[in-house]
Amino acid sequence: MAKLNKIFVEKNQMLTETLEAYKAGTLGTQLQKTESGLEYVVLEEGNGPKPQSGQMVTVEYIGVLKEDGKKFDESITRVPPFSFAVGKGQVIPGWDEGIELLSQGSEAVLFIPYQLAYGEAGSPPVIPEKADLVFYVELTDVQ
Repeated sequence: MAKLNKIFVEKNQMLTETLEAYKAGTLGTQLQKTESGLEYVVLEEGNGPKPQSGQMVTVEYIGVLKEDGKKFDESITRVPPFSFAVGKGQVIPGWDEGIELLSQGSEAVLFIPYQLAYGEAGSPPVIPEKADLVFYVELTDVQ
């Protein structure tokens, strides 16, 4: 468990630093944006396959509110890791879109507008109304 906590602290620091750089406008060309409004930064490019719609993926993540950086969820200290079928609506739309952009082994930060997250209603009491979300994600497996 101590090892998982250490990994969590390291990944959380990466997320915090990237969010601060985003808010300061200093990410430059690292920051990419899709037509839907999803923004993302690839921290480390993986060398595995990119997932296709319907494939099962495993993702380690930390989720925070964009407004204040408050953590609302994470998978790093939990077993088993989080898995889902890409493109099948099992997760928020920003995840379906963002994960398909990554190769297995990639680490990235996804900046997800509320329209691609939990919408106008949010997901009370954890996610407020119209909350933009930020996720550190690591795509650990594509099946």
